Amino acid sequence: MIRLRGHHLFCMTLFTGHGYDEPFTENMAGLLHRLKSDKGAKILLVAGDDSVCAACPNLTGENCAFGNED
Repeated sequence: MIRLRGHHLFCMTLFTGHGYDEPFTENMAGLLHRLKSDKGAKILLVAGDDSVCAACPNLTGENCAFGNED
């Protein structure tokens, strides 16, 4: 199951892999690959931390430096 915040659906359409650190870029690229290649992939829309946030350098513990609101 891929957990996604609503605004990350939009972010994924614009992602080019530039301007991010390597762990974040690899995580996002992996998620995009999975969504494109696995037509049966399940997505759960969530508020708060999601599969994109998992490798974000702005995540400290369970808190986002920019807040968890969508």
